[in-house]
Amino acid sequence: MRNILHMDLYRLRKSKFFIGCLIFVFGFSMIISLVTPLLTQAVSDLAGVSLGGPAAINFSEILSNPFVMFIPLVIFISAVSFSYLDFSGGYIKTIAGLARRRIDLITSKFIVIALHNLLLMLAALIGCTLGAVIVRPIVFDVAIMAGIGDFFLKWLLVTAGTSILLFFTNGVKVKALGIIAGVLIGSGMLSLAYLGINSAVSATGIQGFDIMQYMPSQLMNTASVVNGTLVANAVIAGIVMVALFYTLTVILFQKRDIK
Repeated sequence: MRNILHMDLYRLRKSKFFIGCLIFVFGFSMIISLVTPLLTQAVSDLAGVSLGGPAAINFSEILSNPFVMFIPLVIFISAVSFSYLDFSGGYIKTIAGLARRRIDLITSKFIVIALHNLLLMLAALIGCTLGAVIVRPIVFDVAIMAGIGDFFLKWLLVTAGTSILLFFTNGVKVKALGIIAGVLIGSGMLSLAYLGINSAVSATGIQGFDIMQYMPSQLMNTASVVNGTLVANAVIAGIVMVALFYTLTVILFQKRDIK
């Protein structure tokens, strides 16, 4: 298991696509964080409203939401690409005969993808912070610890999302499904399906049910340690999704021949 993990970590470190995603996430996050307050100031000036310069931002706010625009989508596509590279390059076929247990191949992949998510989120966080500090002061407020909690809560939910993608790319072995799932989750398009489910449940006479409160893709935007909203839902949903899709991936991977 240790050797397989070391090989996966080495492959992640040497992956040009992953390195490119790191650079893109960092640069894009910094640019958006830098430009947004300047654009707000410019629009207010044109409207004749004086804001007195860009307002200070609490560091806990940056920690709570390190994502700008479609960054989660980049993380999901990078996870699919790295994961499926094993099959397209013949790596899995070669290494499977050397592994004592095939389950170790999946376990290693889940661990490395969790690290992959964390590194990309840290790149986004650093980019957002540098972009913000150039144009406005950052206040290290009392909610920093809660902000850190939010950051890792987002990481858990992102990892729950990538566990679904690993199920498609390593269990089902269909990269296209993994990419489609990544686009749906990362772009928020699943909210349309959730609305349909809520409507169907309401039609049965059950009131007050909202499936969005239990789905990781929606909880990434609504759960907050700082505000104390849906934290338990997010933790439970994240852990359950990772455990469920890890188990399903292992079952399918062990039952199918490696080609």
